[in-house]
Parts: sequence; structure tokens; C-alpha cells
Amino acid sequence: MKIVRSDSRRGIQYAASVIKSGGVVVFPTETVYGMGADAFNPAACRRIFRIKGRPSNNPLIVHVASVSWVGLLARDIPCAASVLMKRFWPGPLTLVLKKRKEVSCAVTGGLDTVAVRMPSSRAALDFIKAAGVPIAAPSANVSGRVSPVAHADVVDDFSARPKRGPSPDVLIAGGRSRRGMESTIVDLSRRRPAILRHGSITAEAVADALGISAEELLRRRLAAGAVEAPGMLKAHYRPRIPLVVFSTAAAMKKNLLAGRFPYPHKAVFVISPSKMTAVFRRAGFAAEGFRGSAELSRNLYYLLRKAAKSRARVIAAPLLAGAGLARAVNDRLRRAASEITLG
Repeated sequence: MKIVRSDSRRGIQYAASVIKSGGVVVFPTETVYGMGADAFNPAACRRIFRIKGRPSNNPLIVHVASVSWVGLLARDIPCAASVLMKRFWPGPLTLVLKKRKEVSCAVTGGLDTVAVRMPSSRAALDFIKAAGVPIAAPSANVSGRVSPVAHADVVDDFSARPKRGPSPDVLIAGGRSRRGMESTIVDLSRRRPAILRHGSITAEAVADALGISAEELLRRRLAAGAVEAPGMLKAHYRPRIPLVVFSTAAAMKKNLLAGRFPYPHKAVFVISPSKMTAVFRRAGFAAEGFRGSAELSRNLYYLLRKAAKSRARVIAAPLLAGAGLARAVNDRLRRAASEITLG
């Protein structure tokens, strides 16, 4: 895997040439690092699935460099899509639309819809424009593991696999992702808009743009096991050591400090509200704090990876109260958890 810098014009042009020749390129975005291929090259897109070990029914997001490119991918662009693109693009919002026949099932996971987004990262936009084609890309991690927020995370993932398998051809190194969590996904392929995945843009913000209530966006109930968009697998974002999620920060504090946890203190990495961090450290735990849901949404993947590299044998973290970004954080914690305890 060749590494080039995002601020190198020559490096970006080289990565674009790899895309044009059917290759796979890892690139930075404002959310997480993506692993991309030409969205109109089914063979290249199937390579992404092999490299990641990704289930073939888990669709990819297609990244575009301009709103005008959406018509190459979608056959029906409703007014709601135009409203959301105007409000949130470029940015961390993905729209699910009815696909054109030119878009391969290798991209859509066999669905008749396509997920499209225009990133705000300058490096991502420069790369996509240089490639001259929409880029189909999931996160650039081994499937099921924590999403990468820095190029070193990608290197770690693919060098740490027990069995050395295929790797991406190029990695564009562009520093740490500013948002640190995947995009929000809104389904506009049906009569009523619905949020399929919570992310950096809240349900309340999307609802405000559409002139509806957040409850209307969250009303749809999905069939058990249904995968209508990326990030919907039950087990996902998992660190290399177990993660135990508590119902509240207070419950976590009570159980850990009372010794009701089957690990010695020094073996537990605690992710806690900042006001509790000192208490956990004094008790012998490794602990990192956060000040609210916005900070944790930016740093969750960074902290999960940091914990897995530490001497800890298990991670403890609480679910967050409230709506907004707390929904996105809680979604990731639930899918990443080895165990969720109400105690």
C-alpha cells in the first residue's frame, strides 16, 4: 500500500490515476477515512468488499464532487433532496435515492437505491475531482471493526490482520478526521423521509430543514436484520478488546467503584464524563473524559482505538441521555458493545 500526502498535488494525481485503472484508494474525509473505487467499475467495487471482508449485502456510499453528479447515479431526485443538499452539502449527510440502472448491484448491495454524499473535506473533493468519477466508499477498516479517523488507523488495521489478505493500493494521508463519526443517512426513496443511520447531523437539524418533526423522521420501524444502508449491521464498530456499555454514567460509576465488575481496576479502560474521570483514576482505572455528546461523537473512535492499544483488557462506557448527537453516540456504542448492562 503506497502512502501519499493529501497536500501533495502529485500524490492526489497519482491516487486518481489508480482509480482510473481500477484500483482501490483510501482517502480522508471529514467523517472517517474511506476506501474508494470507481462507482461505475463493478470489479473495482467488489475488490473493496474482499479487502474489508465486508458482507456483499452491505451497500456502499457513493461520494461526489458536485451536486450536478447526483443525476448520474439517481433516477429520481425529489424536492426534499434538493432542500437537504442545499442546506448540508458539502458535509456529513448521505441521501438514499432511487438508483439509475447504470449503478451496479456491487455498489448498492442488491438494493434498488443508491446512497450519495458530497464530503466537505478539501482532500476528498480534490481526489474525487481528479479521478473524474463518483467514488464508492465505505469506511477504510476491516469489516466490523472501529472506523479509522487517522491514516495510522488504516495502517494498523491492515498490518494487524492474523492472515495477510489483500490491501488497498494507495492511502492518502490527511491527518485526523474533523468530525470523527460517519455521516447521517436519510432515506428519500419512499414517500416519507426517514433516518436510517444517526450521524454528525442530528435528526432535529434534518427535520428543521424539511419542515417536519424529528419524530416523523424516526417513525419507520425496520424489519429485524434489514440492511437498507451502511452501518445497520447489529454488530459493528467493535474494538479489539471487549466493550461493556452501562445504561448511565451513574450506573457505571456505582458498579465499577463497588467492585461489581469481573476485572481488576488496572485492566479496565473507562470512557466517562469529565467530571468523573479523576475519581476513576484515583481508584486505579485508566480513564479518559468527555464534555458532552458533541465531544464524544468526535472522539469515540479515537478513544476505542486508544483503549485497545493500552494494557486494558476491557473497555467500560455509558450510554448518553438526551437526543441530538447522543442518538448517534448511543447507536455506535450499542453496536460496538460486547455486553450492555442496565445495572
